[in-house]
Amino acid sequence: MNNKKSAGALFFSMFLRAVVVILALVIVAMSVFFVRGYLKNRANKDITNVDESLLVDNQEDELLTATPNESATEASDIQDDGGSEVKSSKGLSIAVLNATEVGGLAGKWADKLKADGYTNVQAANYYAKSDITVICVEEEGQGEDLKAYFPNSYIQVQRLDSGATDAAIDGTNIFIVIGATDTEVR
Repeated sequence: MNNKKSAGALFFSMFLRAVVVILALVIVAMSVFFVRGYLKNRANKDITNVDESLLVDNQEDELLTATPNESATEASDIQDDGGSEVKSSKGLSIAVLNATEVGGLAGKWADKLKADGYTNVQAANYYAKSDITVICVEEEGQGEDLKAYFPNSYIQVQRLDSGATDAAIDGTNIFIVIGATDTEVR
């Protein structure tokens, strides 16, 4: 009779261990599933505006304010459709920043601008994602001619923080943060 009890106890003990191991595997698998889902959603999170914490008001932070190039003050004026004068950005230092998932997009836009006569253009990355293109300028009236390339964009009179991009901040007059609305170079 002792043999039957010990065989039953042995079976029950093994069954319990198997259940515990299976439950542990299920818990680990579900944890991995939820963590992957969370990270994927976080990476694909749509940001409709530029992260304002990465922008610095031009008049508040003198360390990030670059003095305009000599050629910037000599930039030619052009007429827009409304008849008012718009300063050309062709003599200014411009950084085109990729804020999308499309690799090499800033370089393509920089090449397009260079081909159209913008001489001091660099391409770099922006560390946040954006749906809309934002043209960040040093002073009011700059960058208006660039809106022709990015019709869904808007202009902000602000400077970028050096932690927002891998571009050279010093000496750059205009930052074009390319958003998902401008993934096609026209």
